[in-house]
Amino acid sequence: MQPFVTYQLGQGWFVRSVPQMTFDWETGRQLLPLDFGAGRTFKIGRQNVSCFVEPFWNVATGGPVPRHGITFGVTLLYPNFWHRQ
Repeated sequence: MQPFVTYQLGQGWFVRSVPQMTFDWETGRQLLPLDFGAGRTFKIGRQNVSCFVEPFWNVATGGPVPRHGITFGVTLLYPNFWHRQ
């Protein structure tokens, strides 16, 4: 289970938190990041696009992993993909 939170701010802007937690029950190792990101949805021509950037800090680690980093992404949105015209 990966919890996530997204809050719409208006005019296409949003804030989000999508921590990529990892638990290894056999070795007892875990990775618990703290993250907070921001993004925006917009159009490029007729194509809807969503972009975000989300820095993270690993507050609990069980192995050789970076202490902090950044996640970013671009998603092409197709809201009417299954809708027949």
